[in-house]
Amino acid sequence: MGTLAGRLLEAIIATELKPEPLGKAIGISKQSVYSWMRGECIQQMKASNLIALSELSGFDPVWIITGKGQKVRGEVMTEEEMALLRLYRDCDERGKLAVMRTAEQEREFANFQGEERRKNGGFPPYTGKDRRKDH
Repeated sequence: MGTLAGRLLEAIIATELKPEPLGKAIGISKQSVYSWMRGECIQQMKASNLIALSELSGFDPVWIITGKGQKVRGEVMTEEEMALLRLYRDCDERGKLAVMRTAEQEREFANFQGEERRKNGGFPPYTGKDRRKDH
């Protein structure tokens, strides 16, 4: 989201709280929460209220205010993740779709393998082949 109002709304939604309990958690009225959701009165927002919203949403307060930096607090990319992102950005649209498709397939496979291991008491699924080298 490109505007302060949009980022505030995104942070409010991320809390998964309705306006009244969110207002109570922050220490403001539900009417103030509704005003923020409409993009009103945000220039008069107290820093302590922004910090409280940040803590409840998990979003970095600097990102909420400026849109710069990491969106989620504590979210730091590894070198491998940054390298993958650079490769992805260098791809054309067809390449980006291929990267996404491959990542989704790998995630599904990993989830399937994890489910099979849980079903088998932590052991890999039986494939019908004896994996021992001496057999």
